[in-house]
Amino acid sequence: MSENQFRDSVCTVLQTSFPRNRIRTQGKLLYRLIVDGGGNLRPENYRNPRRDELCAFETDILVSNESGSVPLVVIETKYGGLNTDDLLAYFAKASRHKEVYPHLRYGLLIGNRDKIEEKFFVHNTSFDFALAVENIDSASAEIIKLVGSQIHAAESLLGVERMERVRKYVATVELTG
Repeated sequence: MSENQFRDSVCTVLQTSFPRNRIRTQGKLLYRLIVDGGGNLRPENYRNPRRDELCAFETDILVSNESGSVPLVVIETKYGGLNTDDLLAYFAKASRHKEVYPHLRYGLLIGNRDKIEEKFFVHNTSFDFALAVENIDSASAEIIKLVGSQIHAAESLLGVERMERVRKYVATVELTG
């Protein structure tokens, strides 16, 4: 299996498991926003960044809210070995993305491995999670559980859950009050 096949297989599992979220491969995310001398926000099309713009990086798997407008989880995928240069590049990307999207959960999924190598923990500066799986079929439940918890964490950071509790509380007070 190639790294792209692994990434696409993981994406398919997630799309089936989280139909209310928009999940895609090679999603682009901004790593900076600029207010120019005229007071204009750059890039102009900040809601739909493109990789060829100087302010966006491509991610392996991007999980967004239902409309696709709010990124929630990024999963970088590797299949087989992982070298320190890859890790450092991933950590730099994650750090830059989190400057623009502070609620974003960022992680690594390694296929064809049974454990996360120590160098991940030595160098990690920006990832929220990592998982090594020997194959996608036997680990799909574990991947689904992990990604579900990360979506929940991102939504909590955004205040989605808090606002739902407030609405439920207000509705209860109105009914009983």
